[in-house]
Amino acid sequence: MLHRFVALALAGASVLVAAPAASAATLQTDSRCYQETQEVVLNGTGYTPLSTVTVALDGEPLGTAQADANGAFQRKSATPELPGGRRERTYTLTATGSYSSWTGGY
Repeated sequence: MLHRFVALALAGASVLVAAPAASAATLQTDSRCYQETQEVVLNGTGYTPLSTVTVALDGEPLGTAQADANGAFQRKSATPELPGGRRERTYTLTATGSYSSWTGGY
């Protein structure tokens, strides 16, 4: 059976708007490449402690995560199915907190 893969290309920059309690926000995935519908684990750091972080994939909301007392969070999501005929695709992830934001791809 032929599997289609999603390529990971983390090439985003961290952005800090202005938060005394937060450092530069980051977002990492647990792997560099995923098969479609495979679970992706997102790990974020540098967000405002105890804040709600909104996560989006290609501008579409995936949901939210709660940052802990250190400003870190973890969220799981499935990789979307690829359109017919496509073998790989790069997606844009965005994680936005109260004062911190990060955009990159996988």
